[in-house]
Amino acid sequence: MCHAEDMEEKRLQRVSEAIREELTELIEYEMDDPRVEGISVTDVHISPDGRKARIMIALTAAEQRADAMSALEHARAYLRTQIAHRLSLHRTPDIHFEIDAVVNPARLNQIMKRIQKFLVVACAAACRGQAPETPPVVATLTRTDNAVPRTRTNKYLRRLAGPHLFSEVLPGILLQQLENRPRAWGRSGTALGKRAASQYGQFLINESITAGVGALRGEDINFHRRGQGSMASRISHVLLSGVMTKKNDGSRTIALANLSGSYGSAVLSDLWYPSIHRSGRRMFYRGTLLLTFEVGGNALAEFWPDVKQQFFTKKKKP
Repeated sequence: MCHAEDMEEKRLQRVSEAIREELTELIEYEMDDPRVEGISVTDVHISPDGRKARIMIALTAAEQRADAMSALEHARAYLRTQIAHRLSLHRTPDIHFEIDAVVNPARLNQIMKRIQKFLVVACAAACRGQAPETPPVVATLTRTDNAVPRTRTNKYLRRLAGPHLFSEVLPGILLQQLENRPRAWGRSGTALGKRAASQYGQFLINESITAGVGALRGEDINFHRRGQGSMASRISHVLLSGVMTKKNDGSRTIALANLSGSYGSAVLSDLWYPSIHRSGRRMFYRGTLLLTFEVGGNALAEFWPDVKQQFFTKKKKP
């Protein structure tokens, strides 16, 4: 009896997840209604008899509630019919939409706006060749009586508004905007701001994890330009920089800090993506993409001085 109940519970869980995925895709791609833009299906609760399903949704703005619920109620029959057609269920439950009280849209928006604001400040500071203003608490922790040394903390703060900001964040923003991913964000200026905040948020998490793991393991997390040797050896040096590094004692080791930062940030940044874009495959893709951009930035650091000297430096006349 218990075994039969466990089997039935697992079956309902599978059906719930299948309905959640189908509804997410239907709302995001099939419903041509601006009132449902940005809605995420967070969970599906099916009654034990399989006749009813409570669809929990999250909104990007609290003021969106009335319009969103009205649009979903109007499309309820259509959505149920599509679920029945796509999943071929023996019994398709009657669906009812509810606001997920666990998700606070105002808090999510506040976090997103803070990230966007810091991104603007960081970009402006980077253009001036300066680091963004350090928060007082951090300044207190890193201040010394003499000149501030280039400790791990200071290097970390400088990386947040240095060249890495452009080599690792900007390509991701442009790629997502061109591919219109996530589609729920659209292609507007607001969507571009969301993508910028999202990419910088992942970059910030990446740098934090990398710095922390690097400090614990004693890894050198910085790229060191070779600047000499054969082209093949220099290219190899750049390609390996993403997965191999040196420890404080000079020994070679796997760049666990770098790998942890790239893929760890992809997992954590998954929290603010629309639910349809939350999957292990997409997280792996975003982590690999960030690692690729970082290696690309290292390639620029390795070869740009040569290009600059060859084509942009005026040669002295004999």
